[in-house]
Amino acid sequence: MERTVIFGASRGLGAELAKQLAGQSINVTGFARKEDRLKKISESFPFFEYHVADVSIAPNQERALNLLFELPNVTKIFCMVGGGPYGLFQERAFKDHEWAWQVTYVFPARLV
Repeated sequence: MERTVIFGASRGLGAELAKQLAGQSINVTGFARKEDRLKKISESFPFFEYHVADVSIAPNQERALNLLFELPNVTKIFCMVGGGPYGLFQERAFKDHEWAWQVTYVFPARLV
């Protein structure tokens, strides 16, 4: 059976997409960093399974990609991760910008 993979499946558009597809009996594997949110979706939708992966950290990106390549019958991949720090750019710590860079640009580029 075909499988859809969603990175960023724990909230926002990623979570809603996961719920809609799993609700239509489509096998969905979600990746995100918030296990409690992923678990809640899996409890309500039997066609949803998940892996915890914080793709803002380079070694975790590698782990997530390796897990992706092990999944059978993947036909669609959605990358819904991203975002950045709120407020004035110059008032945010460098680590906040580094996080945004990793999840918005580096990981999606590696995924492609």
